[in-house]
Amino acid sequence: MEPSVAPSVPLSAALAPVAGLTAGRIGRLSAAVLVLGVALLLVGPPLAYRPLITQSHDARFPLLARDVLARGALIPEERGLLYRNKPPLFPWSIAVLSWPVGHVSETTALAPVAAGACLAILGTFLLGDALFGRRAGLWAGVILATSYGFFGFAQRPLPDMLVVGLVTLAGYPLWRAVGPAARRPALVGFYALLALGVFAKGPEGLLPLLVALVWCGATVGTPGLRRLWSPAGLAVFVAISLLWSVPLLWHASDRLAGDVVEPGLWAYLGLPRPVSLAGQLVRFALGFLPWTLVAPLAMSAALRQRRTPAVGFALTWFVVPLAVVFLSHTQRTRYLLPLYPGAALLVAWWAAEAGDRVTPIRRAVAVAAGLTILVVLTAPLWVRPSPRYFVPVATWASAPLFLGLLGAGAALAAGLWRGRPRLLVVGTVTAMVVVLGWGSWLHARWVASTQDYPGLAAEVEREAGGAPVGAVVIADYFLQLDFYLGRTVTPLYTAGDLRAFLARPERPVAVVEARDWRRLGAPDWADVQVVARWHVEGRDHLIVRRGGP
Repeated sequence: MEPSVAPSVPLSAALAPVAGLTAGRIGRLSAAVLVLGVALLLVGPPLAYRPLITQSHDARFPLLARDVLARGALIPEERGLLYRNKPPLFPWSIAVLSWPVGHVSETTALAPVAAGACLAILGTFLLGDALFGRRAGLWAGVILATSYGFFGFAQRPLPDMLVVGLVTLAGYPLWRAVGPAARRPALVGFYALLALGVFAKGPEGLLPLLVALVWCGATVGTPGLRRLWSPAGLAVFVAISLLWSVPLLWHASDRLAGDVVEPGLWAYLGLPRPVSLAGQLVRFALGFLPWTLVAPLAMSAALRQRRTPAVGFALTWFVVPLAVVFLSHTQRTRYLLPLYPGAALLVAWWAAEAGDRVTPIRRAVAVAAGLTILVVLTAPLWVRPSPRYFVPVATWASAPLFLGLLGAGAALAAGLWRGRPRLLVVGTVTAMVVVLGWGSWLHARWVASTQDYPGLAAEVEREAGGAPVGAVVIADYFLQLDFYLGRTVTPLYTAGDLRAFLARPERPVAVVEARDWRRLGAPDWADVQVVARWHVEGRDHLIVRRGGP
């Protein structure tokens, strides 16, 4: 199944703004517009053609937004239960964007995520510009935009990208307030963004405050903490927090600790297992590609110059979230997102300040970068791709993807070998725009054909004919079906639940994975019929109902 909308941006026009990233002296506003243009070039087109719901967790917040629209309630419900695990900014933002069209669509559900990605890229540019100058700021923004893991999460309807955008943007007023120039009024903007970050996801939004405390304490000592005092800023923080906390407390006062406080803090309390920590290190290294190949050079240089205020602040901006995320009890890939802006800042600073030096170590890294890209390019020749692998190997459709990877490898290797930082950054960014943009479209086509939940929902509706629908949820919540059906699906957990549901007089239907059907012993039920099958995500899903009149 082909996506309904193809990429609408011609490749030559798409690469034009990237090619001129460092051409001449440009003002801050023009530079910000340029960085946002690159951001929109990457995160904008998928809004039109990317399938949305392929995982149950991805459906949760669009469904919460749908409930806000339907009931006009401030605190949404999920399958009849109040959702009090996280503050409601993300579902509220989806609901606001969906209100003009009257329903939550795939585009309106992803729009706040794309906005969060643009905020993170803009915040990284502004902070880099304030710390290291215009060129480093520009490079930091586009390095973040073209990081593989960051781009990937800009395509999922989860609140993590929105909170990262807000907390990253908070870094700019923080530096203006506590840096050498020390403009105290900027703290009002810092606390406003801090409050919005908490509004988006809870405790994670306080990461900039932790960075501020560590930075001020480490540079000035205890007296330095007074720099963060701002009555006006605290008043703004409280005012914004009251917008969502009063309704939440009104509905959750009886179960505040269990439903609100505990889920928000549990992810950050306790130490992870060593295996989980190692896994997170690997995930971050993969997610920051292709810039992971030069990040060690930037990190080591930053450690040597950590006493320089600007470098020390950027290093703190990376290290504090690193410590919080890696030492948290819960380890998930999306929790790594706060690390990307700090890493992009350090790589951009290193490229702008020291990228023109040629040393044996850098030439060794250049060779390693070139070999890494060659290994990636030749992998399909010596590793049999999975049938579910989305890249169409040995077809013309894959040519731009492979050419983009080859260009990224060549820019990395040549830029390091010859000491050409502009070639290193601008060349790699240009190639990654091709890789990520074209790869996203290929992936969308693959998802539409192999994970056709809209088709499954349509088949279920045809068989149900308006009757209730249930789903066995032994392995997953199956919220995708709720989203595409447009109504609530009854969760069924046991064989008894399934039999009781199918016995209802409305003659409902239920959706069961074939493996769960066998696990429940249902093949022996002579009075229950399989009326349809649908293959999605490599698994057979059965639509069943009771037989007879």
